[in-house]
Amino acid sequence: MSFTPLKDRLNGLPLVLAGPMVRRVEPTGATVWIALRRQRRIKLEVYDGDAPGGAVVASGVRETLPVGANLHIACIRQSPAPPSQPGKPTNTTSRLITVTAAMTSQAAVPC
Repeated sequence: MSFTPLKDRLNGLPLVLAGPMVRRVEPTGATVWIALRRQRRIKLEVYDGDAPGGAVVASGVRETLPVGANLHIACIRQSPAPPSQPGKPTNTTSRLITVTAAMTSQAAVPC
């Protein structure tokens, strides 16, 4: 087995290098981090029930910050959404992360 330098393998790596990972949880929201190979805009939505069929109960948006030429990190703080429908929340929540580049291409990553 021969060694291939990382610089020769970068384009073959997935866009998402690490995460999404829950960093911190508080009563008023949570923070999720993700590491990407390219700069992107990250949107996190938390649904009451199945995503995207349930009501959005928290959301957050953040641009990635470059840490290196091929490493971009974002910490997305999700804040509770205003209640749209009164009622008892379900026991199931779903999270959906949307990664957007230049407002044209999108890829959804559940977390």
